[in-house]
Amino acid sequence: MTIENMELSGGARLAKEPCEECGKMFIFYPAHLPDPETPPRRCPRCQDIRQARPSVVEERRELATFGPVEVVNLPGEWGEYHTGVEGDYPRYRIDIKGQAYGASWNGRIVIYAPHPVAPGEVVTIREMEATHRFREEAVEVVHVQKTVDDPPTHWEVHPHSVTSAEGEEALRTRRYLVLEPAPAGTEPKGKLVWATAYTKTTLKGFGRQYWAKVGGNPIVQWAVTGGYRSGRASTTGVLAVVDSDHPLTVEVTGDIKEEKVYA
Repeated sequence: MTIENMELSGGARLAKEPCEECGKMFIFYPAHLPDPETPPRRCPRCQDIRQARPSVVEERRELATFGPVEVVNLPGEWGEYHTGVEGDYPRYRIDIKGQAYGASWNGRIVIYAPHPVAPGEVVTIREMEATHRFREEAVEVVHVQKTVDDPPTHWEVHPHSVTSAEGEEALRTRRYLVLEPAPAGTEPKGKLVWATAYTKTTLKGFGRQYWAKVGGNPIVQWAVTGGYRSGRASTTGVLAVVDSDHPLTVEVTGDIKEEKVYA
């Protein structure tokens, strides 16, 4: 299937003219442009190269679209996000890792939006995957002392560029979500919810213990986990799209017994 025959969603548009740099057709999102009425003349990759960005988007794919949904709650506060390139339109981001819940962690959820989305707003959700070509700055720490007999004096930090074994710039693929406001009056078909499940096991069984299990059959979910390295306590955070037929549940057993249903 060629890009011209793709079924577009999430507000995506096919450029009317090929990229003036590489000559290839490309897809763009008007909502992300300073002037949505003026389409870009270059594809995202050529635009990155022209602006000498530290990373170049080699490929960007839309994996799925969900919605419209009503936002119930989100995993964190919105922060203004700047790429560092002059002229870029500022956006807003929520970035949560399982690290927020402990040293032993897994998972990351990154959400972008053109403005801070508040509970009660109706949005569509795009799940995206982007592959970047980049040069990563690593840090080499060198121990410095004046002579062999002198005690250690200080450590010097030397940044340097890391490339692949072939001497080429490396590739990194990442996934993220984009929330885009639905047109006024749009009726939601589901809800976007954030839920947390806490588990605690005490030493030798003394004290309160409880175990949480995430279940249900949500339309889609994204999760992060984190906890103590000992395994005595852990937390699972889940961002999910739900409706009455596809709820998310958090069941707690042990010294605390409860069940929460998100639908």
